[in-house]
Amino acid sequence: MVCVAAGVGQKPGEDRLSLFSRNVDVLHEVVAGITLYCPRSIILMASNPVDILAYAGCHRRGPRPHRRKHPP
Repeated sequence: MVCVAAGVGQKPGEDRLSLFSRNVDVLHEVVAGITLYCPRSIILMASNPVDILAYAGCHRRGPRPHRRKHPP
């Protein structure tokens, strides 16, 4: 498991989408490294805005065929 807590801080009065647009580039670099060095890891997202960045991280990482969708 890899915990991602990277990103820039929110400025006073900044909305979530502005913060996302500044943090998504950081996230893409981090996810690229995780995919390269820990391809079977589970990512725990702790960066804000967490919901949008978690979705972007999953989309960037792509499908993981070794993971089951449903338990046996």
